[in-house]
Amino acid sequence: MKNIFIALLLLLTISCKKEVQKETLDTTVDTTAVPKAVVKEQPKIKVENFKKSYLGTIGNGIEVVFTLSNTDGVITGSYFYKKVGVDIPLLGSIEGDEVILYELDSQKNKVATIASKLVGNKIVGTWKSMEGQEELKVVLTKTDKYVAELPENIAGTYTNASGTACSFKLIISMKENNYFYTITTAERTLKGKVSFNRDIDYKDVYINFNGIKWAAYNGAINEEGEPVNKNLKIPVGIDGLLNENEISIQNYGNAMNNYTKFRDCDDKYILLKK
Repeated sequence: MKNIFIALLLLLTISCKKEVQKETLDTTVDTTAVPKAVVKEQPKIKVENFKKSYLGTIGNGIEVVFTLSNTDGVITGSYFYKKVGVDIPLLGSIEGDEVILYELDSQKNKVATIASKLVGNKIVGTWKSMEGQEELKVVLTKTDKYVAELPENIAGTYTNASGTACSFKLIISMKENNYFYTITTAERTLKGKVSFNRDIDYKDVYINFNGIKWAAYNGAINEEGEPVNKNLKIPVGIDGLLNENEISIQNYGNAMNNYTKFRDCDDKYILLKK
């Protein structure tokens, strides 16, 4: 009888343990079933669409002019060095106060990046070559002044349209965002690099044929036809007013400013057209 009582007591103990274990399992949280916390992305700060021009410097005070357009966060535009005046294409993005621009070559390859920020009416950042060998500081300030655009299709062959005996042929070519000239007259052939003068707030654009020495430069002359100042240096580089498919070069001056640019052409104004 005693053994039967002990056996019943053991069965009751085992049954109670199973009930406790079951309750424990029922109340235990399955951590694998709990979803992970969802990290919400911060909404992008949109900037109103715009087209703006900026004046400023790159590196050690080299003057530049930027023209940028924003369309739904995508930046397009160009910039030029004031001493050269040739547009360099840009492509990038703007989000909040951060502006990322890529400088492109003539094949639309990225050759440099400008990482910058909007600070009031300024853009401040760093220009860096894609090879990472050079870094230059960029500081730009928004301007409301007019920035003259270059005519389209500058490259081509121009000839004298004045109807005179002056034999003058100009070929302008472009390579890697640079322009070059070849001038042929009855006496010689001249070759060199082209730059552009795009003074801010003026609509006129002048084309510069670099490296050509003027035939004569006398400045003001007296009644006897002699230069008032006989120590003037003869300028190097000839410019002309540039319009679409047309270039006009003033070849001769007057008594107040006496000069001759091309002695191999008798025209006072050399009018060149495509």
